[in-house]
Amino acid sequence: MLVNVLPVTVFLPMESESVLEDIVIKSYLELYLRALNDSRPQKFINIIKNRMLVLIRRKYLKNK
Repeated sequence: MLVNVLPVTVFLPMESESVLEDIVIKSYLELYLRALNDSRPQKFINIIKNRMLVLIRRKYLKNK
């Protein structure tokens, strides 16, 4: 039995790079605050904080 296949093109809305950067920074901020509230080890908190600050600096310099 042969089946006819119709090609379908789906267009998904793409978020801008700036919006994606904001989403990632927000995720790191939420993770950082959760780590502080849960009294996670300081090393873990520092890793998250440093990564978040790198992303914020990169975004700032890019938009400058």
